[in-house]
Formats: sequence, structure tokens, C-alpha cells
Amino acid sequence: GVEWVGSRCLKDAGLLDLRELDFEQEQFEDDEGRGEPGESFALPGVTPKYGRRLVLEPVHMDLVVDVDIEQRTIRGRVGITIRARQGNVREVSLDAIDFEEISVSEEYLETRYTGSELIVTWPTSFQKEECREITVIFKVVNPKSGFYFSAPDEEYPDLPVLANTDHETERARYWLPCMDHPSVRTTLTVEIHARDDLVALSNGKLVLEKPSGETGKKVSKWKLDHPCPSYLLCIAVGDFIQANGGEHAGKPVSIFGPRNFFREEDLQRSFGRTKDMMDWMASKLDVPFPWPKYYQFVYSGGVGGAMENISLVSWADAYVNDEILAGERGWFVDLVNVHEMAHTFFGDAVVIRDFLHAWLKESWANYMELVWLEDTYGTEALHYQLVLERDQYVAEADKKYVRPLVTRHHDSSWSMFDSHLYPGGAWRLHMLRRILGDEVFWPAVSIYIQKNLWNTVETNEFRRILEDHSGLPLECFFDQWIYGKGFPKLKVSFTFNSDRGETIISVEQKQQDNAKGIGLFDFELEVEVETSEDVFQIVTVELRSSELEGKGSYALRSEKRPLQVVVDPNGKLLHTVDFTPGIEILQRTLNRGRTVLARCFAASALGELSSPKATSALADAASTESFWGVRRSIAKALGKIGSSAAVTRLVELCKQESDPRVVVSIVEALGHHSDESALQNIEDLLTQPDSPLTGHIAKMTALKMLGKQRGPSRVALLKRYLEQPLEEQWWGWVRRGAVAALGSTRCEESLQVLLEKLPYGAVRGTHGLTGVRSSIVEAIADCLEWASGSRRGEVVEILCHHLRTDKQYHFRMACARALSRLGDVPGSRAALHRFSLNCVNQDRPKVHRLVQNARRVRSRDNGFASIIAENESTKKDLRKLREKVDEMEHRFEALSKEWKASMKEKDSNAKQSKISLDDSTTKSA
Repeated sequence: GVEWVGSRCLKDAGLLDLRELDFEQEQFEDDEGRGEPGESFALPGVTPKYGRRLVLEPVHMDLVVDVDIEQRTIRGRVGITIRARQGNVREVSLDAIDFEEISVSEEYLETRYTGSELIVTWPTSFQKEECREITVIFKVVNPKSGFYFSAPDEEYPDLPVLANTDHETERARYWLPCMDHPSVRTTLTVEIHARDDLVALSNGKLVLEKPSGETGKKVSKWKLDHPCPSYLLCIAVGDFIQANGGEHAGKPVSIFGPRNFFREEDLQRSFGRTKDMMDWMASKLDVPFPWPKYYQFVYSGGVGGAMENISLVSWADAYVNDEILAGERGWFVDLVNVHEMAHTFFGDAVVIRDFLHAWLKESWANYMELVWLEDTYGTEALHYQLVLERDQYVAEADKKYVRPLVTRHHDSSWSMFDSHLYPGGAWRLHMLRRILGDEVFWPAVSIYIQKNLWNTVETNEFRRILEDHSGLPLECFFDQWIYGKGFPKLKVSFTFNSDRGETIISVEQKQQDNAKGIGLFDFELEVEVETSEDVFQIVTVELRSSELEGKGSYALRSEKRPLQVVVDPNGKLLHTVDFTPGIEILQRTLNRGRTVLARCFAASALGELSSPKATSALADAASTESFWGVRRSIAKALGKIGSSAAVTRLVELCKQESDPRVVVSIVEALGHHSDESALQNIEDLLTQPDSPLTGHIAKMTALKMLGKQRGPSRVALLKRYLEQPLEEQWWGWVRRGAVAALGSTRCEESLQVLLEKLPYGAVRGTHGLTGVRSSIVEAIADCLEWASGSRRGEVVEILCHHLRTDKQYHFRMACARALSRLGDVPGSRAALHRFSLNCVNQDRPKVHRLVQNARRVRSRDNGFASIIAENESTKKDLRKLREKVDEMEHRFEALSKEWKASMKEKDSNAKQSKISLDDSTTKSA
């Protein structure tokens, strides 16, 4: 799934960036306690994780469930067919956590329930390949995970009526007795008993729907003939509307959503391209879609993100776009649609044997997004996405931890789902494709899928198929890039020798760190050189880990100094580069670079220079740049510069920009400047009737940026946006911006407003409710950074209360994160410890990290607030100093121009005098 699409993903204003606007922040925050640079990926003392014991293996399930949404209750019966892989065994364990009731109907079986496992023992041993059946009867009330309910209540009478499952990675066990591991796959029949006015969906094909015999209820029976692991089993029951998505190869495509939230056209607008994507993917992979249908449904609350359940993909309601939001992030929803669809082949039909091989599904799904962009919108779109994916992966690797892509040492299976897995793994697949070439890579991938349909796979099986079809030994690549840590960090330089007519390009690897286990890499690096006007040459620098300490160089014959030097112009290597070719070369590359990668690098490098000339070069290029992604990179670079001239140019660009995706980045760039003029410009953009800020996310970003000015001066404006009903602003995007901004102000007035909105029922409206409530908790933690120890203690007591009592589990997770940030205040550590005992298993390592982080932060008093104030003052002083430096540079440039003009005039006068003298001499002669 793409549960990662939250703060785990792009900090760049782009995929927000659209990924960073974490739809359900409480689900996605994987930063808890792992925010310190250099910390290990796994907690100390973690032991390696190995596969599940499958001596007795479930091979089929007949599941019958009665879903009572109003009572949040599941009553069920599951018949499990179990096959013995070897003889002389008679005991099986099923995962089943916190069941209200659980028993086996076969009286001759011995059972024992531990609260987390149902252990079943037969009186006689199995013979090898013998199959036996058991029937487990169970009841679960309001499970803490796995099965989620939404129904009108006293506080929110407009909540939709629905219930749905979401199991990744190991959460089916909270309501379904099963072996909750991907290596255990069963065929299915799922019989759902529910109200007759509701739609009931599940995996596979609908084979029966009729009245159940109980007044006001019906039974819907679904059948899946292909093996399905527990994390991909899905049930959805709700008051849904249906949008017809057409057919792919004769198989129906449909989208369902809560009736009281969405119209059919909203679902079509957001997911209407599904059929075309299916046509493309089946052709690309040369493998037909295996399922009898391809349904998608939208749910509200519960888990965030999207999930690739077999033939029934689930979507958080955050992904549904209105007309305005479609312009800002419709392309992003398309990417997620491709991602979940790709799991049909990578994860669903071909299942990972264990979670250490999760890259074989998630990295692949992520990479198929890039391939779809390339085939649909061209190479520029692919290259820009590679920039975003690289930046997001590098941010995690540099600021948090590095880990092998495949590792048994992880806190829980869920912790594997990070930026190493998604963009980091996608980049590695892209490199493999470039090494093998399309004519070898794609046929090999097709064979890999077809050969392993309905089976489980490990990483080496994928490698061997690539080797068989290419003839290339790939052990070194897999050792360094899949089983190893890190990536190349390059230092590149060039020198031009006019006497020898030669340009020497030098490359050095700088990432080696023995303490972290990061070594040197073997690769070929392409460098594009513009040797003369519009004459380009690509040279290859070979670097070997065993030679020259990972260094390499190339001597290029050239009569003139290069006009452009571009490292990896076509995106074949995951790397970062330290390369400063000079402002003239960067300016030419920004304006005339042949690839998006080249122009994005030039924009970023010019932003680091922070000079008036760089500011002008960036702003001028934005006016002529045709690709929207490069314009976003330019906006980001101008945001780094921080001068008043940069602010002026950003405001001009915002007024002339027509692409809403770029407008968001410009507003965010403006927000990096905390001086009053920049903030006033943002406020004007928000309030003026002809403002270019028409998008929900643009307004959200503008509000967040306003909050950075600190203090109460704009609290009244922020409160007005906060009080707007959720239904008037589509999923609460704008309201969440106001919430974040109030937290950033760090003033008592804002804190009081946020605390009033904290209790369940205090936020008006239901559309996007879970996201808004969680953002309030995060904002309270932001706001308290200024507060005294006593004030912090008061708020911690309030948060501890909500951690214990709130109805929404993911809201309680948000409270836990906030408590961790506020330090070891009396009561907080004990509250976090109690929560760790009752949270979902796969969240427990996160909560342990939160406790550790609280100890690290410790209780902070006014002294910390004074440090923050001093830091803010220092920032202002630096801005003033930069303004003075800019002014001096402008004066210097002006004086330099005057001097050059004066010298030119003197030259001209001297030449004229000489000509006059020569004329006089000639006449005299």
C-alpha cells in the first residue's frame, strides 16, 4: 500500500509534498523517536526475524461474518482447511488478539486461548499431505485494529455508515483467527451478513446475494479461487454510491464511496482513469490481470493511505478530489492508483515470502508509478519524479538512518515500510533497468511474474531471472545496493588545460563510513559536456570500489573551456553530488540544459550561491521554463536565497504562474522568509479577490507559512479559517493549514484556541475529521515549545487524559507523539508506558521510541523558551546582514559597470585621438 505517503515522504514542496501533506498523519508518522541523525534503524537488542513455521498450513478458509456497524461488533465463523507438510504433527497456532469470544466447534479437539493465540491440538497426528478441517467461532467488539467502523454518534450525527478491514502488515489477527503472515495463503469464500440497505464487498467474485432470513438483513457471498495472504483479505460494508469504471478485458471496474460524502462525479474525477491504466499495465508487463473484477472503495477515518487488497483496493477519503483539488494533485492520485494496481503483479499474485523482501512489492509498485509517468507524459515527467524520489530517500538516509534494503533486523514488519523501501527501492530498480536495457529488462520481468504466479518469492529468485535473461552477473550490484547500506556521495570537479586542449573530469566517492557499514560502490557515471555551441558529448567515468580508493577521471579532448558540464544527465545512478562549476555554467545549464535533471540541478546549485546574480538568473529562467517541475525547483531555490529581491521575484512569479502545482511551491518558498514584507505578501495573496491562490493546498500552505512569523498578530485571521465548516473546504485541507499555523505562532492565545478544539466533538463537521483532529494535537506540541515548565505540565495532563480515553486509536497515537515531543514531564512517561502495553503490536516499537525520545528531551523550562527567542533573534539579524551584503553586491556591480563603461569610453576617446592625430600627420605630409 502507500501508507507511507505522509510525513515519510517528500519534504520537497512537490509531491507534497503532496505526499508530505500526510492525509492521516497519525498513521504515517514514522518519525517517532527516530528523528535523531545517526540513530539505528532497529532498536538495540532486536533479534533477526525469520519466516513462519508451516508444518501445518492453512490452504482454504470459509468465512462467515455478521457485521453490526452500530455496535462495532463482528460475529463470525471460519472453517479452515489445514494441510500437513510433514507427518507426526498435531498442533497448530492461530493468531487471534483480544477476542471477546473464541472456540472451536469440534468438541474432540483440545484448545487453549492465550489472549493472542488460539492453540488447537488434535488427538492424533497428521500424515504427510493429509488435510483436516476445523471451525472457529468468534466474536470481536470494537477491535483496536484490522476492522474499522464509522457510524453516526451524538457528537457527529453525519458520519457515514460503513465498516472495512485494513490488515497490512499483521493486523488481521485483531478480528480474524488466522496465520497472519504473507507466506500463508488460502483460497477464500467470504459470506457477509449485514443490513439490506448497505453494499457488502469482498475479494474475488460475487456468487450469491439474497435476503438472509433475518428481518432487514441480507447475505452477500464472495469467492476467490486464487491463494490470498491474510493481509490482502478485505471486507467493506457501507452506504456506498457506485461509479461505473467500465471494463478491462471483460472484467468489471467500479468505484464505491460513502454516499453522504461524495457524488458519483467526484469518484469518476479521482479514479476514472483506472481502466486505461489497467490496459497500459497489462500490455507493459505482458501479463493479463488475474482477478474476476477490479473494484475500489473509499472509506472515512481509520487507517490512512491506500491498500492493494486482492481485487478490492481501499482508499482513504483524502484521495478524492473536487474540481479545485484535481488541478493541484490529480496527478498524484493517479500515481497512487498505478501503485496499488501494480501490486496486482508485485505482491498479490506474486507474494513475498517474508517482510524482509518487501521491496519486491513496494519498490516495484513505486517504480511502476515512474514508468507510467514516462509512458504517459514523457521523459521529462520521469526525470522530475526521479529528482523527487531521490531527495526523499536521501533525506531519510542523511537525517535519520541507513539500512540495507533487505534486512532481517527490524523492530516490526511495519518499520520496513519507509523511504528506503519506496523511493530508495524504486531507484534501484531503475538502475537495474538501465544496466540491462529495456529489451532485456521488461521481458525478464514478465517471465519473473509468470513463473511465480500464485507462489511466494525471495530476492535471489528475482536476481537469478535477471541474470538468466541478461547473461550479466548481478551479485555485486545486489551486494552493494540491496544487501548493503548507503549510496554514492560524489565530489566532482573539472579542469581545462588550453595548452593541451583537454578537459579533465575528476570524480571521488565520499560516502565511505566504516562505523555505519557504508562502503564504496562500483558504477559507471555519465557526464555530459557542451564542448562548443550546441555540441554535446557524453563521456563515461568508471569507478571501482577496489581501485584508486573509489576515484575515477576522464580526459576529454576540447579546444575550449566547456560551456556546460552535467553529471548523470539521464538519471542512471542514485547519488548526490558536490559540484560547483561556476555561476556562468550553472546559468547556461538552467536555461539550456537538455534534460530536466540538468536544469533541476542547476536551479538547486544557484540557490546555494545566494547572490543577486543567482536570484536574477533563477527568476528570469522561471519565466521561460516550459516544464512545471523545473519551475517548482526554481521556486524552492529562490526560497533558499532569503533576500528581499528573492521575495519580490517570487511574488511576481506567483502572479504569473498558471499551474496550481507550482503555485504551492512558490507560496512555500515565500514562507521561508519571516520578514514582514514576505508575510504581508502571503496575507495579500490569501485575501485579495483576484489572487492566484485558488487551490485548497495553496491556501493551506499560505496559512502554514503565516504561522512562522510567531506571535499573536495574525491569530484572528487564522481563527477565521479554523472556524470554517469542514464541508465548505473539502476534506479540511485549508483548516489544517490554519491549525498548523496556530501551532507555529507559539502564543498563549493560539494554544487556548487549539485546546478548545481538542475534545472529540469540538471540531465542527465530519469531512476529513480524523486528519484535522490529529493536526490539532501536533499543533499543540508545536505551540508549547515556548511554554514554561508549569504550562507544559498542565497541557501534558490534558493530553494524557485523551491518550487514555479518546474514541479514535489514531488520535491517541497523535497524542503519544505529542507527549514524546514535550519531554519527560511528570506523568507523560507513565502514560506512554501504559499506552505501549495496549497499542497495536506493530506500533509498539514506535511507542518504545517515543518513550526514549521523551527521556532525551527531558522537561524544559523558560530557559529553553529563551533559547528559542534568541535563535529567532539571530535569524532576524542574519537576514538583515544578508540584505546588507546583497545591497553591497548590487552597489559593487553598479560601480563595476560604471568603471567598465568609463574605461570603455576612455579607450574610445584614446582611439579617436590617435585617429585624429594620424589624420593630421597624413595631411601635413
